[in-house]
Amino acid sequence: MRRAHLRNMLYSLAVLVTASWFAVGQQKPASPAPIEPPIIIPVQDLPEQGSIQQPLTNTPVAPTGPVSAPATTAAPVAQASGSTSTVAISAPDGASQVAAPAGAQSPASSLNATDLGGLLSKSDAAGGVEVQRRNAIVNDPRIRGLRNGQFYSVGDGAPYFPGRIDLDTPISKFDPSMIRDVNIIRGPYTSLLGPAFSYLDIATLNTPRSKNGCGPEFHGLSSAGYQTNGNQWNGLQSVSMAGENWGFRGSYNILQGNDFKAGDGTRIPASYLSNNFNVAFGYDITSNLSVEFKGLRSVQNNLEFPGLYFDIDQSDSEAYSVRLVATDFGPFNRLTTDVWYNGTATSGSTRGGAKQTFVNNLIKFSFAEPNATRDPITGLIRDTQNYQFRDNSTTRFAERSIGYRFAGQLGNNKDQMTFTLGTDLNAFGQGLQENIQFTQLSGPSVRVQTVPNTVAAPGPTVLTQSQSIPNSNSINPGLFVEAMLPVTEALKLKSGGRVDYVRTSSNSRLITGNIDLFGQPQGPQNTTNRFAVDPIIYSIDPRQTSLDREFTLLAGFLTAEYKLTKETTLFLGYGYAERAPTLTELYTAGPLLGVLQQGLARTIGDPNISKERLNQFDVGLRYNSEYLNAGITGYYALINDYITFDANRISPLGLSQIVYTNTDLATLAGTEMYLQTNVTKWLSPFATLSYVQGVDQTHVDNRRNAVQPDGVRLNSSRREDPATRSTATQTEALQQIPPMESRLGFRLHGTDVIPRWQVELSARIVTGQNSVATSLGEINTPGFTTFDIRAFWQLHKNLLLTGGVENIGNKLYREHLDPVAANLLTARTGVAVPQLFRPGTNYFFRTELRY
Repeated sequence: MRRAHLRNMLYSLAVLVTASWFAVGQQKPASPAPIEPPIIIPVQDLPEQGSIQQPLTNTPVAPTGPVSAPATTAAPVAQASGSTSTVAISAPDGASQVAAPAGAQSPASSLNATDLGGLLSKSDAAGGVEVQRRNAIVNDPRIRGLRNGQFYSVGDGAPYFPGRIDLDTPISKFDPSMIRDVNIIRGPYTSLLGPAFSYLDIATLNTPRSKNGCGPEFHGLSSAGYQTNGNQWNGLQSVSMAGENWGFRGSYNILQGNDFKAGDGTRIPASYLSNNFNVAFGYDITSNLSVEFKGLRSVQNNLEFPGLYFDIDQSDSEAYSVRLVATDFGPFNRLTTDVWYNGTATSGSTRGGAKQTFVNNLIKFSFAEPNATRDPITGLIRDTQNYQFRDNSTTRFAERSIGYRFAGQLGNNKDQMTFTLGTDLNAFGQGLQENIQFTQLSGPSVRVQTVPNTVAAPGPTVLTQSQSIPNSNSINPGLFVEAMLPVTEALKLKSGGRVDYVRTSSNSRLITGNIDLFGQPQGPQNTTNRFAVDPIIYSIDPRQTSLDREFTLLAGFLTAEYKLTKETTLFLGYGYAERAPTLTELYTAGPLLGVLQQGLARTIGDPNISKERLNQFDVGLRYNSEYLNAGITGYYALINDYITFDANRISPLGLSQIVYTNTDLATLAGTEMYLQTNVTKWLSPFATLSYVQGVDQTHVDNRRNAVQPDGVRLNSSRREDPATRSTATQTEALQQIPPMESRLGFRLHGTDVIPRWQVELSARIVTGQNSVATSLGEINTPGFTTFDIRAFWQLHKNLLLTGGVENIGNKLYREHLDPVAANLLTARTGVAVPQLFRPGTNYFFRTELRY
């Protein structure tokens, strides 16, 4: 037996090494181009000594064979079951857990998820989570309408942040096949993970341990998958080794896909190539002391983003974390230390053919708009001036996070009081450089203004603009405390709080180029130089030019869980939290970010905006029995100084310009429901529903003065426009709030305790979204319903087959969060129509062999 294990192990290692060498050494971008070096971002030095992450429950894990995790290994909030990866979803107190389909070796396999965002969007356990689908392997999540920055993505104890909020997402760095569980905390109901309003707490697989007493064990996993729509391939090779007090696992995952077809046959440019490496090593130093090292690297090439200005040529992400866990150490029952480093460096361009077509239309509409005519029926702009451009723009961006968390826990029994206290620190650096360069090939010369009220004729042939998120940093030390008290067998209380200090700084934010930075005819009218602008003029306080900011943040929560009966549980929660503006919100200086529904906008930060402050209330009821699992949660959140946008210029087809700003009060309210019942031993119907409503309660806002000290007049979508006499509404819906969504279906499955087979038929029902931020150009989107079939068959204890079909009937639809302003003209009508639709019918197949 041991010889067979050794032979399989050597074979797996050979496959892993060969595939890794081929991926890194042989694969080249489809359109070879020199990759510019990543931006070097200065980050303040960290203290020489620091530490760690939350102390949590032990979890037996067997990722690739019949082995278990050591007793001293700390695991995330939710537990995995046996060798099955678990997507764990928590109520405010973290108690509610829902597993992936029984019998499936991985939820990523059974749900056909190519990244963590896809896994969350397809799991019926992830109520309240919606994703913005930018690419098959790049999905940006929303938690109850909160965007990245308002919630934290935490992986193996370390916070992850996007380098560029429209092309980079933290969760795209995680291979879903290597994830053990995800704990979704929908509110400020933990003090252990940083200053935020909600959390995605991601845990990758722990290292295994041998349990047979016969020496080391060796195991492997080989997996391959294919999707017909987009010709998408997914291959995985994983190996693991385990001794009684040590363990190792390593994996290599390659994903490649091409353009997909929408429901009407339209080809959508969304190709990708991704190589993911994941390793972990654990060692039990003593029976009470263990250490776990985890590392990942993701190399992505030639990612196409329909509806956004840039594609990615190459992105390189790496992350490393070390966790040290000591039990019965001094006064502490558990002492946990986490140290981490993660970073991403990316370069992108507009070189692709599909991107050239898109950008050409975008630029021509931006320059032609003042003199263009509109279609008498649709009101959309026609191209009457035959503008043609060739775009050679590039972007580079990078980010990195370095930090520690140190936590000590008193008490280690769920029936007794536990008390946790600790400290953490995170230093985050970010930088983005965007060089816009395009050449005019035909059409009237683009006019440029060299001095006030003087027009040069003709304008230059080559137009350039340099804009950025300048090299900037934030450093955030924090102190936290958390306690859990079982008052009675029926009543459990949990409370915690933290205090944080955040200091941010940035380099100069100057925007330069030979393009009229303000457009025509809107914008500042009296600027002496319209080609080199410090965006501080857009600030709520342009006299305050310092780029250094300091924030003191407070947070606290209290939750109660009360068992009304053996099956029925009532839970209540209140939480207060503050969060500092992100570096993007503070220092952005003009890059074309896809932060609005129309896809693109020149985006300006404000170094003088205020921190956000949230008060949230939750109430829920949960029922769990042998035949029925059901729950309902309602919530209401008030956010003071909510960070939103003020539109200086909104164009339905061309480029818009927006400025980050505060509104005095915004509210988020909604509900999540789920139900699953076992009608028979082989039939289980289920249903879920998620809904959130976001309202800007103080939309009329005079924070930004109409006339600046130097006489410059700035337009605003949040006050009366003197030119048009239009008045902003008193209240308005918040931008990019997903519509109500429900899933209905049933599962046919085997009658074993762990079913060997299952067939799931489901319908995803999304209502139309009519609550939109009209002042920001957001438009209504219609509802839709799609139907899916997913199945798995445990053909042998070591062989799993999965497959299915998505979007049965080839439904043509688009999501509300999809970008729509990047429009193309149809050859037949000449009327602009949305460019991006979701994939049509897609068949998928996958095999997993374990040995």
